Amino acid sequence: MKQNRPYANSYTAASGSLYAAKEAYRTIRTNLMFSLAKPGCKTVMFTSSVSGEGKTTTSANIAFSIARSNKKVLLIDLDLRNPHIHRILKKSNTPGLTNYLSGFNTLEEVIHKDVFPGLDVICAGTISPNPAEMIASEGTLNLIESFKEKYDFIIIDCPPSLGLLTVNILCAVERFWVR
Repeated sequence: MKQNRPYANSYTAASGSLYAAKEAYRTIRTNLMFSLAKPGCKTVMFTSSVSGEGKTTTSANIAFSIARSNKKVLLIDLDLRNPHIHRILKKSNTPGLTNYLSGFNTLEEVIHKDVFPGLDVICAGTISPNPAEMIASEGTLNLIESFKEKYDFIIIDCPPSLGLLTVNILCAVERFWVR
């Protein structure tokens, strides 16, 4: 059953509305920035047990909030089965990550630059017939690692983790994970 989600109002950290929600995201941002103060800790992965629990909304809001603190942030939609970041940001989903990893587009073609000051975004791209393999590929892991040189923070909107191997594989490689 498809849920009706108000994507147009899903990200509040960039807008002037919903003070309490914005303040909550700022608090999370501050806590994350203190937690990630160790060298090499730049990646935050958001997931949930099942779809519809707010991981995409939270990912986008945290990315906006960190960018507002004059940091360079990359938001990646790694939910290759059911991507939503493009809807929240009102951007095209293609070309995106899957298009780059498949060799159809260049990295420059898939990065949406300065969606918000300090915030770049990579949407999921064309729905892949093998998302688990694509997420766990050496290409994906190397790409994320390469972004650590250019960005202060990398926020990854992951697929739901319950019963899926993809998030568990990434967690074995990355240094920080938020549920």
